[in-house]
Amino acid sequence: MRSAALAIVSGIVTLIVGLPGCGTADTAISTGGGAARTFVGRTKGGEALVAVVEGPEGVVGYTCGVGESFGTHTGWYSGVRAGDAEIQAVNGPSDLRMRLVLDVSGGSGAMRLPDGREVAFDVEPARGAAGLFDYEDAGRFVGLVRTNDGQTAGNSVLRISSSGTTLTSPTSTPVTTTTTTPTTTTVTTVSASFDSGGAITTVNLTPTSPSQRIVTRTGPVVVFLMHGMADNLGMAPAGSAENLAECAGPKDTPFYGRCEWGQDFLPGLFGTRDVRTQLTTLDGRDVTGDRFLSDPTNRQLFDENLGKRMDGDCNADPTEAERFDVRTAMHFVVPGKVTSPVVVPPDQIKLPPPPPQIAAFVTWRDPTRGMVFSGRRVTRQIYAALRWYEATYRVTPGVILLAQSFGGLASRFLLSKPDPSLLDGDTNREGVRLCKEDLAKMDYVRDRVLYLLTLATPHEGSYLAEWGPPVKDALRALLTELRQGIATSNIAQVARAMDQIATLLRLDFTPNLVDQAVSSINGFLPQLESAAALIDMQLARMVKFNRGPISPERARRSGASPILGAQKTLVPVYATLARSPGSNAFDSPDILRGFRTYQRKRAKVRGWIGQTMLVSDQLTRQLVPKGFGDAKVAPYAEFADILDRRARLFDSSPTTEQVERAFASDITSVLRTVSPWFLGKFGRGADAVIAGLNREVSVALPHVSIPIHVDQRWSIGFSGSIEVPIPALQCGTRRIPLDLTPLARLLVDTYGRTPDVLAAIQNKDLRAVLEALSVVIAETDTFAKQVADWFVAELAQLRAQAPLPTECDARPDNVFDVFAAAELANWRVVAGTGRIPAPAWIPTGEPVSDGEMDTDGAVHSASALGFTLGRVPFFFEHDRLDDAGRPASWYRLYDNPVTEKYNHGLQYENEVGLWVQSTFLVPKVGPVPARDTFSVWVD
Repeated sequence: MRSAALAIVSGIVTLIVGLPGCGTADTAISTGGGAARTFVGRTKGGEALVAVVEGPEGVVGYTCGVGESFGTHTGWYSGVRAGDAEIQAVNGPSDLRMRLVLDVSGGSGAMRLPDGREVAFDVEPARGAAGLFDYEDAGRFVGLVRTNDGQTAGNSVLRISSSGTTLTSPTSTPVTTTTTTPTTTTVTTVSASFDSGGAITTVNLTPTSPSQRIVTRTGPVVVFLMHGMADNLGMAPAGSAENLAECAGPKDTPFYGRCEWGQDFLPGLFGTRDVRTQLTTLDGRDVTGDRFLSDPTNRQLFDENLGKRMDGDCNADPTEAERFDVRTAMHFVVPGKVTSPVVVPPDQIKLPPPPPQIAAFVTWRDPTRGMVFSGRRVTRQIYAALRWYEATYRVTPGVILLAQSFGGLASRFLLSKPDPSLLDGDTNREGVRLCKEDLAKMDYVRDRVLYLLTLATPHEGSYLAEWGPPVKDALRALLTELRQGIATSNIAQVARAMDQIATLLRLDFTPNLVDQAVSSINGFLPQLESAAALIDMQLARMVKFNRGPISPERARRSGASPILGAQKTLVPVYATLARSPGSNAFDSPDILRGFRTYQRKRAKVRGWIGQTMLVSDQLTRQLVPKGFGDAKVAPYAEFADILDRRARLFDSSPTTEQVERAFASDITSVLRTVSPWFLGKFGRGADAVIAGLNREVSVALPHVSIPIHVDQRWSIGFSGSIEVPIPALQCGTRRIPLDLTPLARLLVDTYGRTPDVLAAIQNKDLRAVLEALSVVIAETDTFAKQVADWFVAELAQLRAQAPLPTECDARPDNVFDVFAAAELANWRVVAGTGRIPAPAWIPTGEPVSDGEMDTDGAVHSASALGFTLGRVPFFFEHDRLDDAGRPASWYRLYDNPVTEKYNHGLQYENEVGLWVQSTFLVPKVGPVPARDTFSVWVD
């Protein structure tokens, strides 16, 4: 969808960076090969040199003022050609404009200055050493144009001075010297020197190409993944060995970060359900399947400071040249095999290999640290990785931030670039120093971000962070119960019962459910005491964050963004949630199905299910006033259908009384209509129905209701069959099950359970069975006559299938006379089995809610959606206008059938990765918010 402003012209070219200050120098340079066409020239009055580069990706232009004009005629431009139409260019920061007609022989046009004057220019194809050259990092942007007659002009836009000061308005300084750097490779660099705030800096410039200056719909994309706070299974202390089976190990390592995403998610992100599909790093290492985690050689640490000297937390000299670490390549993962792996550092200049269309980079950090530290850490890591990628492939990719839980807050911090003055002792309790170069790096990364997608991020905090002394005391008591094998609290009873069920079902969980709960609580208690991340997620503190340092209107790209049409626009934020603490395992009353699904999960997923379903969800509900919040009160009541889409079917309970109460009518109906032999196996009351629902288990399961949440109403009905003990009459090899309902019911009513029935009547004939039941064997007796009719009809059916042996083939003239037939004595009661209709859980498809805001166990739905962001509901919703009169940035995906299946650990699921790929990945979703659609590309 095109905005009205951009629909006026067919091609928009927007300034990347351009501020006054160009100098001239002579230099001998040569251009490298490539598909781009370069044009150079000057204004007709000689006020500025002009260069334009056109390639398949678009058009890049640069003008540099000469002499007195350097302060008014300088600017970088980028855009796309729209057919043969005149290209219209705008310069955001300096309000320069350009119109240009260009063909293979050259072109002409005019630049319009801020005062309205127009200056005409001509360009011609570059020859020999002529061309356009540049260098960019977070601290500076250097450009140089050389015309065909050898005249040069260049400037450096400084964003950070040598003293570490971030410049409020980036300043421009002329390039004072330029020299050719001798090289034996196929790309020539130009050495340019300039004043960096009192210090002379020299950098190597390379020929400009549109792919380096423009992010396009069809260009390459890098997805940076940020994990959450912690899942408590991975909280091993520093120096501990990595545990591949449980995916646990020391935090703040690549292994930890990859464990927090899991080896099944990336294949989904790349579009396949096959979790064994080939994955490779950009330096050619095989990271398929578990090799993503198991091979330590493919996840070595790399230099996140880009070779710069450090002075405490900050770079000693922000303008010092960056040096790239080739080990960065092993952290970029791509689908398939890499045909041209990166094997040498990018500063050994050569023609780059083609960039992958998509690559994923899994970040890592200490998950217990607060928002300021985490935001700074992901900024530095992403910037270092992004700069390596750009220098290696000579391309500027679109960046997608994909974050789970607290990683979404770290991502928002990066996008907001908070001024340090906005942070106080409450919002920066760790006293983290936000360096000037960090702010510049935030600008650099944010300007390339297409959008942020958050999965179950606590945008408005987490009720877990509200846990005070009562909860800590309850957790300590629960630990004691679990360790000592006692169970007085509901949670301990349920945990031990679930562990017993797993044992009875012969499910080998390592660690077992009780040990998992102990590990989870043991890891969480210290975090309750001191974890800065948890403290930052307290509800009132998140209001302060959302109204100040990370308020969504701060996540706005600068006028220097290389994303066409996205300059000065808000970065779209897509917020989605999970709703089922039991994930897609324990999300229905069918507990046995839940255990089967649970059994197939990886250890990390099982850990999340145990933690969310049995610990965080339970304790929050029991010990925090109002639990996760009433969805029927302001400001939520109007949006209850968004926030409350599930109902808590069972609470943890040592008995099944909740099931009996919730399904009383269904149970009564089943007991009234089910086969007597069902009652003979399972009993006569509600317990019989509940036991029958667990019919695949031959042993008695613990009498417990585990806490589950459902998104639809369930009923108990008959949708299958079950094999149960049924006594039978047998003669020779022929058999007649005792399935006459009145007779079977009388037997069960008289003797109780089926084993007792069999003990009482085994080896009796039909007459003796009736006599044992005190049934009068007389033709006038209705019951006896009904039994006789049934038996003779069964004989007829057997006879129709195959002739009966003579000693079994009773043929009475009168049906009732069968009781006197000699052959009846040969039909004796034996033990048998038969299939009967059985009760089962049946989904009705009817949506259900319980009036309480949903939760995935760690984050309630209003928080995961960023519902109010500390203001009024949906203030930043994309169908409203932001402060600049454009659509706001937030997309709240509250109706998402994929992620709603899962709990807080949804980032481990292949299906969620597939959903991200099919729903979001470019070119489907663009960088500019739109009122009626997902964010769009502006062509």
